Parts: sequence; structure tokens; C-alpha cells
Amino acid sequence: MKYLYIAIIGLLTSFYINNIPQTLAFGECDQYGVMAKYNYDGTCSCTYGWKFDNTPFGKRCVSTYDYCRNRMGVMATYDSLYDKCECLAGYVLKRDMFGDLSCMSGEGACHDQLGIHSSYQSFNDKCVCDYGYSIVNGKCVDLDQQCWNQLGYDSSYNVLYDTCECNSGYIIDGGQCKNADIVCRNEHGYYSSYNSLIKKCECDDDYTLDEYGECVEKQHNVYFRVIELDDDNNEAIIKSDYDGSYYHVSYGLGCLSFWRYEDKQIVVNLGTDYSLDTWDKIVLQDNNQTCNIVTKERVYSGFSLKEEDEELAEEEEEEEIINNYYVPTPTQNFEEVTVPAPIPSCPPNSTLIGDTCTCNEDYTSFNDACFKMPANAHAVISTTDAWECDDGFIEEENGCIPEPVSAPTVTSSSSKSESSIHSLENESDSLIVKASPKPEKKWGWDRFWSLFFK
Repeated sequence: MKYLYIAIIGLLTSFYINNIPQTLAFGECDQYGVMAKYNYDGTCSCTYGWKFDNTPFGKRCVSTYDYCRNRMGVMATYDSLYDKCECLAGYVLKRDMFGDLSCMSGEGACHDQLGIHSSYQSFNDKCVCDYGYSIVNGKCVDLDQQCWNQLGYDSSYNVLYDTCECNSGYIIDGGQCKNADIVCRNEHGYYSSYNSLIKKCECDDDYTLDEYGECVEKQHNVYFRVIELDDDNNEAIIKSDYDGSYYHVSYGLGCLSFWRYEDKQIVVNLGTDYSLDTWDKIVLQDNNQTCNIVTKERVYSGFSLKEEDEELAEEEEEEEIINNYYVPTPTQNFEEVTVPAPIPSCPPNSTLIGDTCTCNEDYTSFNDACFKMPANAHAVISTTDAWECDDGFIEEENGCIPEPVSAPTVTSSSSKSESSIHSLENESDSLIVKASPKPEKKWGWDRFWSLFFK
């Protein structure tokens, strides 16, 4: 046991002796350069601001700046406070192309890392993307370019909300920014547009959405009151409840029940305006019937269809008189010309004798016309008959035939048959007035015996 203790003490003594720094003589520190100094403990060290470093000439005392530059490049410096090497402001420690650590520009380092649209922030020693750029797949990419890749070229980046959005006048359709008006027209027709205030499609002025989502002309339906109606000629006087105007209109087919609406209201579809025009549509709301206005005329409140008929008759009469007059062509000397008297117009089957129209032979006058008389008939002056059969003849099929012979009958009265209203029928391109049958003559006994015992 004693020998074990002796061995341990020997080992510890040998270790201490081997690790005692070698004591150098005073002049032996010169081998480290002029900036080396001899310490009282027999060691050498460099003067303040200098450090030992390996040089081509061996171990020498070099300045701390050279010491750091030898290790980190020319843009390195020494921090005496922390006794360490570091890069100058704006530079960062990175490995160069040879794989050695070196202080290089922070901008260059960031460009290598994030692309040319990046920059170095020295206060926090970080690389960041420039304004308007963002990191995509490890590189700084233009935010507008990023939005173009996502929504198309009509998009841009909104820095305030940090998002991509369509440019003014464009909206997202099918994942791409497209012209808003075109999108609306494709959806609702040509007469639609985009309202950027409410951010939705709407129809243009005077247009509205129909049941199929298309923008169609807005129809202005206005009530009109039927003041007067001529259903036979498809004419009416109507008054607008919108502005109180009176109109004389004629209408087309379709309004079969118009006669039910006299002094009642009808609906007129005025289209996109509030004025009554031709081809505006009349709606008989209670009968689900429509027809178009063919002609229209604005009239005063006292206008009447009867008044118009009278004026039309007067105009036709004046036109007829003018047409019957001879109007000479004016001469260059404007000589006075005598206008001949108008020539009367005679009805068919008549002849002008002097200034009077006279019916031809076998014709008789009735209601300003000449009617052909059948054989065995004569003209009469009557408000109902143009002719009557002669005595001994009776009317049959617009002609006069002899009275038939029949057995005598005895009657106690001599009543006559009532006359019927005569009617007019055509015969040989002439009108013949039928006479009512004359009362049959009553047969007496003398007449009867004379037929058999003559």
C-alpha cells in the first residue's frame, strides 16, 4: 500500500513539471517581432493592440486589425471590448466562393440569398425584401407580378390590405380580373353595366331585368280613360291619367272586347317614354287582350268622333265639288277666264236632258236611282215602291204575271191583304223594286158562270 502512494505522487510530480511554461530569457521575445514583450513570469506577449498570429515568417505579433482581416477579410475589424473580430457595419460574415468565412456586403449577401430586390437591415442583421416585393419560394418577387400570376395583368397589390385585387373597372370572374362592364353584359345583356359604388351589375337607365335575367326596355304602363268609342271603325277618344291629354286614336286587331271599356280605364304601354306614340300597345286588362295603336292625334277636350265624321263628310263634299269643276291652267298674261258651270252627275240607266237627269225607257226613278220595271208594270210615286203591276197582274219573282183562275169563293167581307215592305234585287245589271202583291179580287157568281157558259 505504501508503494502505491509513492507511485501516485511520482506521476503527479511528472505532469506538473512537463506543463510548467518554459521560461525564456529577456532577449528571446524578439523572435516574435518588435511588438513582442517579455513578461516577469518569463513568458512573451504582444503589446496592447497586437496579437500573436501565424505569418509566412512564423509566429509574430501583428495588429488586431490585421489579425481579424487575416481571418475574416479586409472588411473585418477588432472589437477590443469583447476581444473578438467582427465585420464592419453593413457587412456580414459569409463564406466566399472558396468556402472561406469572409466579411462581405450585407446587400450582396441578401442578393445572393433573396435576389436583387432585397436589402440588408444592419440594426437587426436581417435580409428583407424591398418595398413592393414579397418572399415567394425563397426569393423576393414583385407583388404586382405575384398578383399578375394569380389574377392576370389587370390586377395589382394593395399594400394597405396586403392582398391582391383587381384594378379599377375590373372584377374577378372565373379566377381572373376581367372588364366589369363586359362581365355584366355577358350575364345580363348589352344594356347592363357595372356600378362600382355598390359593386354589382345593374341595368342601364330605362331598362330593367326580365324573368330571364336580361336587361330589357322598361315599359311605362299608364292608365287612359275611354271618353268615346267607335268600335265599328276601331277608333276611340282617350284621356291620359298621367298628363290629362286627350288623343284620337285608331287601333289594330286584337282588342275584341274594346266595347266593354267605354267610359272605363284601359292600360297603354308607352314603352320607354311617357308620350303616346304609334305602335304603343293597348292592354284590355280585364280581358287579357292587346292591340297596337295604328294612328294617333292629340285633340282638345271637347273633340268628338261625331264632329270628325261631319267634318269628313264636308271635306268629301268640297272635294267632290272641286273635282267636278273645270280649273283652267293660268296663262302667262293672267287673263280673266270664265269657269263653266259644273256638269251634273247622272246615275246609271239615265240620260242628261238639259240640266235634268231622266231615267231611260223601261226604267223608273226611285231614291235618286233608276230601276228597271218588268213587263206589265207601271211607275208609281211612293216612298216604298218604284213600280206596281198593271190591273189583272200580280207580282211574282220580281215580275208581273196574270192573275190565276180559281174556284169562286163567297166571303162576307172585302178585306184587303196588307202590303209588305218592298225589297230591291238585281236583275240584268239593274235593280228592280219588288212591289207587294195587290189584294186578290173576290169572285162572284156572275163571274163564275161566265167562265163555263160563255
